[in-house]
Amino acid sequence: MPLRDRVATWLGVSPQKLVQVLVAEYAPGTPLGWHRDVPDFEVVAGVSLGNDAVLRFRPFPPDEIAKRHAVQLTVAPRSIYKMEGAARWGWQHCVPPVKGRRWSITFRTPVAAMS
Repeated sequence: MPLRDRVATWLGVSPQKLVQVLVAEYAPGTPLGWHRDVPDFEVVAGVSLGNDAVLRFRPFPPDEIAKRHAVQLTVAPRSIYKMEGAARWGWQHCVPPVKGRRWSITFRTPVAAMS
């Protein structure tokens, strides 16, 4: 089964709802700075391959209090994660420098696709 179909099944949507995919390769030492995905997309699902990585989250907008409330989770190789609702809109995320080569395959649904 194609990866897009597997991710769609996991999200509980049709594959056609996954309108954008981004494949990114991270060499050892590569970070991804603090950001929120563009507002054109609602749900963000990522598949992590290669080396494990740490996803850090902090409340948005990032004032001094928010910066002290950052949380993190480790994404293992071959894992999948989803950002929607408060995690999608009320938090920023980043990836500190990775220790080994990693690939991220990110799927996105358009705004209102999940309703």
